[in-house]
Amino acid sequence: FTPRQVTSGAGLEQHPALSPDGGFVAYAAVEAGNSDIWITDLQGEASLRLAPDEAWDESPAWFPDGGALVFVSDRGGAPGIWRVSRLGGEPRLLVPNAHDPAVSPDGRLLAFTRPNAEGFRRLAVAPLDRPDEARVLSPGGLRHDVDPAWSPDGRRILYADFNHLWVVGLDGDPPLRLTAEGQVEMDPAWSPAGTHVDFSAFHGGLTGIWRRPVAGGDAEPVERGPGEARWSSVSGDGRRLAFTSRTLQETLVAIDTSTGRRARFEEAWRTQTPTVAPDGSRVLFVSTRQNAVDLWQLRLGPNPLGGPPERLTDLAGRVAWPRYSPDG
Repeated sequence: FTPRQVTSGAGLEQHPALSPDGGFVAYAAVEAGNSDIWITDLQGEASLRLAPDEAWDESPAWFPDGGALVFVSDRGGAPGIWRVSRLGGEPRLLVPNAHDPAVSPDGRLLAFTRPNAEGFRRLAVAPLDRPDEARVLSPGGLRHDVDPAWSPDGRRILYADFNHLWVVGLDGDPPLRLTAEGQVEMDPAWSPAGTHVDFSAFHGGLTGIWRRPVAGGDAEPVERGPGEARWSSVSGDGRRLAFTSRTLQETLVAIDTSTGRRARFEEAWRTQTPTVAPDGSRVLFVSTRQNAVDLWQLRLGPNPLGGPPERLTDLAGRVAWPRYSPDG
């Protein structure tokens, strides 16, 4: 298929969610320094901002009848899940201290994630009319569980952790991992027929939308455009797919605090979370160079950030948040 651009705002637009009838898309857009929830038709001509506020709003999800949405907002002072009519109006807090809402196909249950005592998000489900009766479905571990998606029959929930996709039933059985070791998959969405899973993955130097049978098998690309494709949403009839396409240009900047002199290292690849060695001789960062998410370092000195970077890791999956030990 040939994708058609729907929105053209100046800020980042993300977390698209197609309405149950496939006629509208809700999304989060960053304008004037904060993120709000918007709804637009598929021509991008009739847009409505829901519940405008100075708070940061994200992660919209529709109720099955299309009459209302849930979303995450910190307007209560901390992230929580709020409900608002599709026509706008005053939102109502449903679940405090929660992220990643997803309403079950019958409209009776809400899946979401909530930090545990160690600060790691865990998947939970609760009746919409009794959200305080939440039941945790994902086990513990040193990772976040995020982005739940209901199966069409409402009996299973798909979710992601740092590297993998998992599916768990409401019957209390342990979660089943869908992702092979060494693969990095995220942003899951269930096909309306319940036979396939759509997700974002980094392959071939690009982050695109891929599809894999739930029963097992190889993944196939759905959309791998020139930008980074993320956060897919499938309409109820399976005929439309919405996603965010973005292009990132990231730059490392070294600043000499005594002189104000700046040195830049510009990359077409993702370049993240730099950290400087204790003796100031090197900077370590995460990069997607060479079709992998690994650690690289650059020398600091008379020519800061000069020369080709040196690769430090060659690992399956992805790395994140490097820190040097105190002795370097």
